[in-house]
Amino acid sequence: MPPKKPCASPTGGAFDRRSTLTVPDADPAPIEAAPSDRSAGSTEDTLDACERARHRHLRMLAVMTAATIIIAVLVAGAGWLTGQPSPLTVLGAAAALIFGGMAVALAVQRYRTDPRPSLFRQYCARRPELLYIREPDGTFDLMPFVRHGLVPRFTSAYLDHQIMGRHRGIAFEIVCAHLDRRRRSIERHVGHRVFHGVMVALDAHDHSASAAGPILIRRAGGRASRSGRAWRRACRNLSPVDWGAGAFGQAYQCHAADQEAARHLLDGPVAACLSALAEAAPRSPIKAALSDGVFLLALPLPKWIRRRPGPFRSCRRLAADVDRLDGVIALARALAAGLSGPVSSSAQ
Repeated sequence: MPPKKPCASPTGGAFDRRSTLTVPDADPAPIEAAPSDRSAGSTEDTLDACERARHRHLRMLAVMTAATIIIAVLVAGAGWLTGQPSPLTVLGAAAALIFGGMAVALAVQRYRTDPRPSLFRQYCARRPELLYIREPDGTFDLMPFVRHGLVPRFTSAYLDHQIMGRHRGIAFEIVCAHLDRRRRSIERHVGHRVFHGVMVALDAHDHSASAAGPILIRRAGGRASRSGRAWRRACRNLSPVDWGAGAFGQAYQCHAADQEAARHLLDGPVAACLSALAEAAPRSPIKAALSDGVFLLALPLPKWIRRRPGPFRSCRRLAADVDRLDGVIALARALAAGLSGPVSSSAQ
């Protein structure tokens, strides 16, 4: 769920050389060992506590529903016993049902028991190279994603579930982002969600030489993205890079000012990682960019991001998102491993 405090215009710059990215600097655990070292006890305790809270809320909803029905029946019975006209009796019973139903609906909306923050925090606590932040304070810079056409322009942003870590000397950040854009209607402003998904930023300042310009990567085909206009604007002065009939060339389009640097970057682990990602998410409009030594990845995941806790949904179903988070962290580590080598430029 989005945090209560909106981040209207984030200007953080976590990977700016003038600021310091505070992340654990321990030797990272192997990717293949990540899913197996979870503590079943603490996870089960968290899920049991959330399930008990959910059952308490369900019992409260059942009591409110029963009270609403009983009140409506009593109103109807009182009207019949006192000889009130039938329209007044029906109106009174209907009013009791309507107000009671509104109270029940409000109680359903106010349900906030979500096990995922605790589970994510436990997951990162068992890995010394990871740091979990439930509600980022605006230090994650969204402007490069907009500038390079990875996401459309927005007027308000909600960030949550931020993961900070380091792999092979490369710092990375992962954040769940909800971007909205307000449009003026006839009488009021209407908010429109333009991006649900995960954003990944990797600091490659000290490991990748800067190319002559940005390298932009976009999913070929697939579901249409709302950031098409921003993407065309970002690619205005760049040249397309031909990748032939390989797996990466069929899955992505690439534009770069320095084609030699683009080929050197993507002729290896980074291209393999992006190709595997395209195969795992065949309909997702994935976009990436390398600019000024920072690698950016925008991965729309609407079904995961928009899933909200509810009293009629088991907390154990939401706990499956820990495995999805593990996959995103493995993706960030794989990209960091691919970016750990130097990237040459034809201009050098």
